[in-house]
Amino acid sequence: SRSGVPRERQGIVLESVSGIKSEMETFKATRMVLDHKTGKITPGFGEKSGGRIVRIAQQPFAQGGLRNVYRMKEIIVGSIRNLVGKESRHEIPDVERLRFHTDTSNCQAKACKYAKKFNAE
Repeated sequence: SRSGVPRERQGIVLESVSGIKSEMETFKATRMVLDHKTGKITPGFGEKSGGRIVRIAQQPFAQGGLRNVYRMKEIIVGSIRNLVGKESRHEIPDVERLRFHTDTSNCQAKACKYAKKFNAE
């Protein structure tokens, strides 16, 4: 937005508020891995582009300070793996989405490091 304050996404109704599980959409996906030392994001070891099938809810079930949390299922031959997907709760241009995910991943890694150090004392 012009004021520098990010605008929240419009039309978001949490499943916990509506009481209705939202429909899920199916996508081909690639698991990407962030190297925290180099800042590069690359496909995971042995990962094929579009080699996974995931289903993601259209509406989030929870919301944090920065991200909406969506029910997600990975379809694997013979089974389904329940996961969550996270996306910014603010409107972010597509060209900035990767940086957003890199920044939040780095923040989470740093918090994990501090938690381990704190718990070891």
